[in-house]
Amino acid sequence: MDIHPSKIPVSKLFDVKDQSDVGKVINEMLAIDFKEAGCRILMPKEQNLAKRLGYTIVNELNKGLRMRRYPHNIRYFVYHHDPEHYAIVIASEEILAKLNL
Repeated sequence: MDIHPSKIPVSKLFDVKDQSDVGKVINEMLAIDFKEAGCRILMPKEQNLAKRLGYTIVNELNKGLRMRRYPHNIRYFVYHHDPEHYAIVIASEEILAKLNL
């Protein structure tokens, strides 16, 4: 990958502070057409909380996309966003191809 995940353009930014935010974020993400735009999810850098949130978000999103028979491939990138946050960037293969990634 020639570009850092923080530089991948996204249309929506989600700030997930705890487990209670996950359901709302998943519902909003399932409404996104990932072939048109990606999204970024910020999570607090508390190690166990970030792992739990990231795992839950990725699995629930995958489950929702499978149930809707979403026809496109999407990719996830996890990185250190800033001193207080980890981030997950979710983008489709189409967007990444346009960026030559």
